[in-house]
Amino acid sequence: GGGSADVDFSMAMGEFLEVYADQSDAWDAVLSCFFVDTAPVVLEYVDAIFRLLKPGGAWVNLGPLLYHWVPSSNADLSDFVDDRYAQSIELAWDELKHAILARGFSFAHSEFRPDCHYTANPRSMQRTTYDCLFFTAVKPH
Repeated sequence: GGGSADVDFSMAMGEFLEVYADQSDAWDAVLSCFFVDTAPVVLEYVDAIFRLLKPGGAWVNLGPLLYHWVPSSNADLSDFVDDRYAQSIELAWDELKHAILARGFSFAHSEFRPDCHYTANPRSMQRTTYDCLFFTAVKPH
């Protein structure tokens, strides 16, 4: 069989919050892969994904929580171009899960997946793997 000609799919280059700023209740599903921890303020991504999904829509995520925006204690915060980077927090899975539930999502599935391959070079011994979270969160109807 063939696919439906009216399937809407989006993949865009740019800052996530800016690219999808004008959309609400627009998507049946959002798939994020090695993405959540790229947020300067992860709670903004949770809010945006909730806003983007239609009622009953699903957010499917696979990836680590390898945040990299929190400055060291001696960093000069004036060097940050975007204020969100200075406000960044690194949530553990139990904290992020609580925030996702508090936003209004329910979890249809959640599991820990060890040794997810990120990059590998078959001609060398270099391989990067992460321990990841895999979940499906659903926006209520």
